[in-house]
Amino acid sequence: MPKPKLLIVGAFPAESKAIYGGIAKSCKILLESSIANRFDIDTLDSSQISNPPPKLFIRSVMAVRRLFILMYRLIFNRIDVVLIFSSDGASAIEKGVMVWMCHLFKRPALIFPRAGNLISQTSRSPLMLKLIRFLYGHSTVFLCQGVKWKGYAINQLGLDKSKVKVVNNWTATEKQIEIGKNRKSELNNTSKLIFVGWLEKYKGVFELLYACNNLHNKGIRFHLTFVGSGNAEKAAKHFVKEHNLEKCIVFFGWANSQAVDSILEKSDIFVLPSWAEGFPNAMIEAMAAGLATVVTSVGVILDYVKDGEHAIIVPPYDVAALESALTKIILDTELRKSIASNGHQLAIDSFSVEENTKRLGDIIGMAMR
Repeated sequence: MPKPKLLIVGAFPAESKAIYGGIAKSCKILLESSIANRFDIDTLDSSQISNPPPKLFIRSVMAVRRLFILMYRLIFNRIDVVLIFSSDGASAIEKGVMVWMCHLFKRPALIFPRAGNLISQTSRSPLMLKLIRFLYGHSTVFLCQGVKWKGYAINQLGLDKSKVKVVNNWTATEKQIEIGKNRKSELNNTSKLIFVGWLEKYKGVFELLYACNNLHNKGIRFHLTFVGSGNAEKAAKHFVKEHNLEKCIVFFGWANSQAVDSILEKSDIFVLPSWAEGFPNAMIEAMAAGLATVVTSVGVILDYVKDGEHAIIVPPYDVAALESALTKIILDTELRKSIASNGHQLAIDSFSVEENTKRLGDIIGMAMR
């Protein structure tokens, strides 16, 4: 019996393209999981064509092109079911149109929003809310990463409870879990911190820099590695130079999965002081690798992570709170070890690849009935 044909709309950039992000990582792991044994998978790449993103006109042309590609595949490629990953803003609208098209062609469509900022956008704009409510209302299943998203789908978008399914993040790989299991508790004079993600203001880059400058002025020893790039990189490098922090803060640039795992293995503390998130892959990967984590109370993080147990959680925008959290986790060795151990176990229990991709596959199968 032939396998059902599943079209996944997500981030599938060519290896030659330096395109990074949470959806790209999730899609890559998904294709490598056992879900590929259950479905005949076709992909439609919706990632941006460059970093930084091109002008709005170019992005609009690319979006229209993708809509025509989807229409063609729905007509001629015998697609049985469609899984659509979406971000916020224009991406959310484009993917909503795709959901509507699947409805027109009588194909089940599962929409999986991944950007926490979409909730904020629809709360600020009644027009955006009406548009997303209409478009996403045509989905067969609304997938979400936590209780907050589930409540949003039911209460703000007005979706029936039966259509809303929670699927946990699946980016805690076996490699990272093994790194965490083999981690040795060594007492280092200098704690090694790591930030992984876009170097943008909304990722809390400058709050982190100000907090680290204060730590440095107090004589607290640390070394911070920024892994990633973005619009704030130039200003961040200027800040480091201006405050004579070159010996304790470095910029690695973007790194592939193997390089990130290698840096995680050599690091002690992961920090991500974002203003907004969905559910950050980078945090899960750091937990799986046995790092103690410091994050902000955004997105669905609080649905899974307990402050003081799995991580130290601080408010966004708050330099003083971030500085205090970093001071505590750097100086209190036992606290750092406890948080790292608990976070590692949480990653194993809740965010492993096979357990969560199997659940996703089951939901896709049910959507086809």
